[in-house]
Amino acid sequence: NIFNGVNNGFFVEAGAVDGEFLSNTLDLEIHQNWTGLLVEADGDMFHHLKKRGRHAWSCHCCLSTSNYPHREVLVKYSSNKEGELGKAMYARAHGSLASAQDNTPLNILGTSADMSKVI
Repeated sequence: NIFNGVNNGFFVEAGAVDGEFLSNTLDLEIHQNWTGLLVEADGDMFHHLKKRGRHAWSCHCCLSTSNYPHREVLVKYSSNKEGELGKAMYARAHGSLASAQDNTPLNILGTSADMSKVI
């Protein structure tokens, strides 16, 4: 209800998962004509996100807390063989691997997606 009646806005969703599960922005996109940037670091989840056909830019990266891009080792979780996303997220602590991931500042993502009017 926070953005009720606000149309044609712009969002940034960090941790977009698959673009639908627990999404904070999907309703804004569908019902209020918003667009934005979906950020997801997990490669498996990003693969699912790209299949959703969201009307937003997407980035397979992490948002950086610094002013420059860098790589960082993050925890990479194995996918759930049962295919239920909720169970997969719950079970992530079991069987994790380390992987290097790009961390990109929001201002650089905004420039590359030509979002300079918004950011």
